[in-house]
Amino acid sequence: MNETDRQRDVLLCLQAHPMVAWAQRQNTGGAYLGDPPQYVKFGVEGDADITGQLRGGRRLEVEVKVPGEWPSEATFERWLRGEGYQRRPFKLTDDKRRLIAQRAKIQLVNEHGGLAFIAYGPEEVYAELGDPVEALRASPRGDRGRAFRQAMLQAHLGRRGSGRRGGHRWMEEPKPK
Repeated sequence: MNETDRQRDVLLCLQAHPMVAWAQRQNTGGAYLGDPPQYVKFGVEGDADITGQLRGGRRLEVEVKVPGEWPSEATFERWLRGEGYQRRPFKLTDDKRRLIAQRAKIQLVNEHGGLAFIAYGPEEVYAELGDPVEALRASPRGDRGRAFRQAMLQAHLGRRGSGRRGGHRWMEEPKPK
């Protein structure tokens, strides 16, 4: 599975999670635009792939990676000291610069009360935000986006239950007395 597919899965998972107020894809990079073509940069170096906000107002940043693409802490420290690997000369490439900027942004967001993390798939989202089923049970009944999030969560998890609307019993609203 490539990074684009992983981003789509993580974004759907975040949008369906009851602790997330909103989440959206955030592009950074550059492109040649216009006639004659001129290179235009967009976004800020180090910005995460997905940005958003938790229901309590905290900032949310999620960097999506393919397993093995995110260097270890020891590697980051070696890069910051300007050391190469096994006595080879060190060269700070664009990829290394980008990874260092992403790591710095994740640390900055976490230090100032936000939530930023690396996700390889929905499992890391659930590890950071908790089980969405339990969070739905605890959410208030008057929550406006609850039905939408329940439908998104059901579609994302691919679950089919025996409930009245084709979902699990926990997804159904209590019947009025």
